[in-house]
Amino acid sequence: MLNIKVKASGNLPIGTGQIASFTPPGIFIGTYNYPNVFAGPLAVADPEAGYPSGKEYGKTIEDVISLNNNVYRASQKTRVKDMGAGFTISLQESTMSLDFVDMELDVARHLHATTDMDRISEAPMRSMVELNSMKITSNPRIPRRVDYFHGDTDLKAEDAVWALYKSGLGITYLEGVLSSGSLGIGRRRRLVPTRWSITAVDDIIYRNMKQEIIDLPIIPGIEVFKKSYLGNDFTIVLLPYSMAYEMQEMWNSGFSATNKNVSIDHEFMEGRKKYASNVGGAYYAARLAVFEYLTRIRRQASVIVLRTIGSEYYTPLGVWLVRETVRDAFKTRPAKYASVEDLVRNEPTGIKNWHGLSKVLRNTYVQKSIFEYI
Repeated sequence: MLNIKVKASGNLPIGTGQIASFTPPGIFIGTYNYPNVFAGPLAVADPEAGYPSGKEYGKTIEDVISLNNNVYRASQKTRVKDMGAGFTISLQESTMSLDFVDMELDVARHLHATTDMDRISEAPMRSMVELNSMKITSNPRIPRRVDYFHGDTDLKAEDAVWALYKSGLGITYLEGVLSSGSLGIGRRRRLVPTRWSITAVDDIIYRNMKQEIIDLPIIPGIEVFKKSYLGNDFTIVLLPYSMAYEMQEMWNSGFSATNKNVSIDHEFMEGRKKYASNVGGAYYAARLAVFEYLTRIRRQASVIVLRTIGSEYYTPLGVWLVRETVRDAFKTRPAKYASVEDLVRNEPTGIKNWHGLSKVLRNTYVQKSIFEYI
């Protein structure tokens, strides 16, 4: 995995002391010095300008960067297990709200911090201030089911996330609620670093969908979906074999131009036991989008996601881009192939030897040989 060092800017259009702001809503929990971390809401710097709303898909990279630059991390040093602290309670209330929440912030200082970030899981580090205190000055609009699960200290966090996802709440919103420690068994609740909560929500939802998919019939033939966005080219191959998943990723140029290797992670029916460290957060985001589609069409398949990234994608924006682009790919009409040999011979991708590298594709030949004797 490529790590990028980004320095937080202190040149914010805000001062120190008491200031009024609002959160989109949003939250950022850091990983540095865990379990004693910097935690707090994302606050809007210029109320007259735009800010991230979770609906950035389809915008230009410059527009997304501009929206991100208008928010900053309002943070306080916090122990992740301090669920009863007033700061943590206010943070949870602001994060569970569906609408923006007005806040009064007591800013102690602007921070200049350098951090190593996963190139996929997070957008570039935002500007950051350290708070003395934070006070909510408007009424959060919290969904009834979220409020109920927040009060249920006997329900596991993953059960709550799955139920809330099925009720129609968005992935980005659920990432924030989980990160704020608002769900789960009472004694186990804690703040969850943003990087971890993003992958955790993708994984929780996938594992629940998997239980439904494994008993479904296999798709009737080979289908290939394609979609490109901001220099990210996706090819999604669905094969008529039992449930399996693989993602291959190659950076052609841009900020990772020196890395020409293909990163690969995969799993078969039994699932993964370790984090997909080669591809990282993108693996889980794309997997969720693929299996949402399979759940929708009531089929199972062996899946290979191929992603190439070009120079147009010159700064990381976050795994939402991966998830939403793959989701959008399934709105297009797929190419169909009569055989794996026909697929390999005629389907162009940016990863030339993808078929030779694929363990899932290799496994289809094993399954094919077994089926010939049934």
